[in-house]
Amino acid sequence: MSFAKPLTAVEGVTAHGDGFRCARTVRADDPYLGGHFPGNPVFPGVFTVETVYQAARAAAGGEVVLVGVRSARFTSPVVAGDTLTVDFTLAPEDDRIAVDARCHVEGLDTARVRLHLGREAASA
Repeated sequence: MSFAKPLTAVEGVTAHGDGFRCARTVRADDPYLGGHFPGNPVFPGVFTVETVYQAARAAAGGEVVLVGVRSARFTSPVVAGDTLTVDFTLAPEDDRIAVDARCHVEGLDTARVRLHLGREAASA
């Protein structure tokens, strides 16, 4: 499956408190909104997880890959025009990096996402 446009990138990852913060604005012309759900478009939860991954990857220096989704809980919809803000921390955990993210729109929690990242293998 391919889409006309890639998912827009996160809008800058900055240090924030004890962790990091980034944002992604959900555009009304985003091709992923059309089918999810017709007549009442909602930003798909998998793209909230992707937003957290992109942000964590940037904060970790880019040389990490998603190893697993520890948990993802969605509590409120994200719709066109919303700016999804992600506050997250990175913590070493054995040979992985644990990501703990709180996602929100104007302070209203929309999701809690926890990921495991691993180091990219060197290419041969």
